Amino acid sequence: MRFLKITWQKLSRGFLSSLIWIFLLGGSLLFALGTFVEFSNPKWGELCAGFGKTIIAGGILSVILKSMQFMGVIKEELSKIISDPEYMQNRNDLHLYWAQVTRILFKNKFPDINQYITHDIKEMYLPTNLIHYYDECSEILSIKLIDKVEKVIEIEQRTSFTIIPNDNHSTHNHPYKNYIRLGKNANRCNLNLDYVTVNGRKMNVPLVQEKKKGFLSSSFAVDLYGHLKYKIEFQVTKTYSLSDDNVIAFRNNYIHHNYRLQFFLKGVTIDFHEAGTLSKFKTIHENESYVEKQFTGLLYKGQGYIVFLDLKKSKKKKIKKEITINY
Repeated sequence: MRFLKITWQKLSRGFLSSLIWIFLLGGSLLFALGTFVEFSNPKWGELCAGFGKTIIAGGILSVILKSMQFMGVIKEELSKIISDPEYMQNRNDLHLYWAQVTRILFKNKFPDINQYITHDIKEMYLPTNLIHYYDECSEILSIKLIDKVEKVIEIEQRTSFTIIPNDNHSTHNHPYKNYIRLGKNANRCNLNLDYVTVNGRKMNVPLVQEKKKGFLSSSFAVDLYGHLKYKIEFQVTKTYSLSDDNVIAFRNNYIHHNYRLQFFLKGVTIDFHEAGTLSKFKTIHENESYVEKQFTGLLYKGQGYIVFLDLKKSKKKKIKKEITINY
């Protein structure tokens, strides 16, 4: 029974696919019969020829429709091939193709400058040259005033984040750089690297320092290899005078996903500003001794924040004066 069913399905498909050609052949035979064969009644010849023309016309129309349908299938398949990632990776003009698609997306507005728009998007926001990004960065800054006369502060800054590489076969590097402006209280300026850990393991990382062009420059680098992610934490302790430098700034050189800031304040105040970010840092909590900020999303190259530091102003005590009225 199953064999008969399969055989019938195959015959049906074969018959349907040949039906157009059967109609064309049948119509041609009827047309030839009505045209070249003499009937006793001429009306029979006209009837055969007319019926044959009708069948031929229907067959030709079916062929045209079938061809159009077939061309539509070919066009659809070609579109799939052209948009296939494997095909696109082999294109030598991929950057031009991307720029054209981007211009179509913003409807080719501002044609005089759209080449600059596509260039900046590609260079600034697409991670074409990056081999890793930073995830869930957290900075905890404990800032306290230790010398009110010379306005010297101490900052204990603990930073943690996870580096996500594009593969675990390449060598990655996390650099750290810090600059503190030197002034009349340069002898009070200092930066110590307290510790560095990678995936919970303490690392022996040398700190490089030098004084040049009016700044104390401090830097170190951590080499990374062989893991799918790197959980990094480090802490530095800085001391310097607000008379010489009252700014804490962060300028991003990579891509950061989510950024959390916590400020513990003692004897100082902060004035926080975003620097070029696409959205705002959300204030989670804020009072005189504690400020917490959270950025949810992506920080791109050149974006970050600026914090201005100042001494906390002491509140003036109100003196109640007693007034005696003599009558």
